[in-house]
Order: sequence, then structure tokens, then C-alpha cells
Amino acid sequence: MRVIFLFLFLCSLQYSFSQSVEYKINSQKGDSLFLIQEYTEAINFYQKAFSSNNDIGTVLHRYRIASCYAILKMNDSSFHHLYRISEKGKFSQIELLSNDYNFKNLYSDKRWSDVLKIVDKNRKDKEKKEIRE
Repeated sequence: MRVIFLFLFLCSLQYSFSQSVEYKINSQKGDSLFLIQEYTEAINFYQKAFSSNNDIGTVLHRYRIASCYAILKMNDSSFHHLYRISEKGKFSQIELLSNDYNFKNLYSDKRWSDVLKIVDKNRKDKEKKEIRE
């Protein structure tokens, strides 16, 4: 019985390791493409990375894919990722987001102010937490 559990445990480790390697490879490729302004291709690699990791991605990669979508005027997709990093990832860098010119296409959308409010609340909550510690 212990042999079976050990085998299953090792298989799950192998699976987790392969997912993290695939995530890392695809997200690094997405980062490279983002930096050379190949936004459509960057999106493809970020999506592959998320898919390989049970739809989980870092806040940085979600921020970058949101940026790609905004630049390409795919606002709904951009907001999907912005809401995700602000609500689930507790993104709190309000100055970065509000001054990021890549999101200029979103400024006139009502959702933009909603996202900024959430991010600003996250910033305030983070500051309060830091004061208590």
C-alpha cells in the first residue's frame, strides 16, 4: 500500500514539475515577445503558460497580457486580466497602473475607474497592514 502512495506522490511531483517548467518556458517567451512589441504572439505564449498551470499565472504575466490586449484594443480581454490581478492578486501599484500609457485605450471605459478603485483600495489595505506589523 505504501508503495502505491509513494508512486502516486512521485507521479504528482513529476506532473507539477513539468507544469512549472512549461509555464516558465512559455511565460519567458511571452516576456521576450512583449518586450519587442510582438503583442499578439506574446498573448499566445502567456495563454499557453496559464493553460499549462491550471489557469494560474503571476500578477506580472497577467499585467503584461492585459497590456497586450489593451494595446491591441481588445478591451474586454484586457479588463478580464486587470480585474483578476486586482481582485485575486491584490495588485496594489496604483501609480504604475494609472500612469501606464499602454492602457490609454481603456481610459474612457467605465471599468477603468472601477479597476483603479480596487487597486487603490488594495494599496491602502497593504499600507494599513504594514503599519500594524
